[in-house]
Amino acid sequence: MLALLLVLAAGASLIRFNNFGLFEGLDTSIFPKEATNFLKTNNIDGNIFLSQEIGAFISWENPDSKIFVDTRDDLFQPLGIFEELQMLSEGKISILDVLAKYKADIVIGDIANGQAYKPLFYNENWALVFLTEGYFISVKTDLANKKNLEILDAIDPFKIPPTKAGEIDQAEQEIITILKKDPNSIENKIRMIEIKLAKKEFEEAVEILEGLNLAGRYGARQAVIDMESAILFGKVYLAAGTCKEAYEHLIKAEKLSYGKLIFYPETRLPTTVDRYLGEYYSLCKNNKEKARDYFYRYLQGTNNPLEKRQIEQKLEMLDN
Repeated sequence: MLALLLVLAAGASLIRFNNFGLFEGLDTSIFPKEATNFLKTNNIDGNIFLSQEIGAFISWENPDSKIFVDTRDDLFQPLGIFEELQMLSEGKISILDVLAKYKADIVIGDIANGQAYKPLFYNENWALVFLTEGYFISVKTDLANKKNLEILDAIDPFKIPPTKAGEIDQAEQEIITILKKDPNSIENKIRMIEIKLAKKEFEEAVEILEGLNLAGRYGARQAVIDMESAILFGKVYLAAGTCKEAYEHLIKAEKLSYGKLIFYPETRLPTTVDRYLGEYYSLCKNNKEKARDYFYRYLQGTNNPLEKRQIEQKLEMLDN
C-alpha cells in the first residue's frame, strides 16, 4: 500500500510540475516532436516500431499507440528485443520481417541509425509520409490511403542525392512541398541542396546554402554542427568551382575536427572533410600527393562501401 501511495504521489508531482511549466526549458530537440504532432494531426495510431531512445517520449506524446521498445531494459531484455535490434543494425535480418513479426503499422525511424530502414522505401506495402529533422515516418500503404496522406514516393533519405533512381525531379517537387509546410526544416533544405548539386544547378545550391542559419541552435551539439556546416559549404563551393571559398570552409572544418567530444586536443575525429580536401587538392591544385593523403585518411574513417569504392576509383585515377 505504501509503495502504491508513493507511485501515485510521484505521478501527481510530475503532472503538477508540468502544469507549472517547470519542464518548459527542457531541450526536446533530440526527440521527434514534429513526428508526434504529425501523428496527432492526422489521427494516426497503432503499433509503432521505433528505436529505444525515443520510445518513452513517443509513448508519452501518443498514449493511444503501442510502442515496440523503450529504455526500460529490465522489461525488454528477457524478450530478446535487443538481440533483434543488434541483428537488424548488422544487416543479419530484414526490417520488413521484424515489422511483420510484431504487426507494426507505423515506423518512426531515426535516420542516424543507418541503412537498416532502407527496404521500407522500396516496398509497396509501406509508404513514406513524413520527413523532418533526423526522423521519418512510414506507415502501411493501406493506412496512408485510408487517412488520405500524401505519399513521398520518390525520396530515399539514405541516398545522396536523396532520390530514387531516375526520380530526381519528382523528389525535388516532394521536398518543395515539405518545405512549404515546414520552411524552417534545415535537413530538408540540405536535401534540396544535394538535389541542386546533382542537377548541376550550382547557383541555386549556393543560394539555399547561404540562407541557412545554423548558429546557436544546437546547444551542446553546436561544435559538431559547425564542423558539418563548414564541410557542406566546402562541398558546395567545390562543386561550383569556387576553389578559394571551398578551401576556406574546408580548412575551418578540419580545425573544428580536433579535440571534440571525449578526445584529447591533439586527437582528430575522422570526418568527411578529408574526402573534400582530397577533392580540393586534386581538382583545384593538381597536388596528387596531398590529394592521396586526404583520400587515404578518409578511407580509414568511413564504413560506407559505396563511398569507399568511389574514393578507391579516385585514387586509381590519380595513379594513372
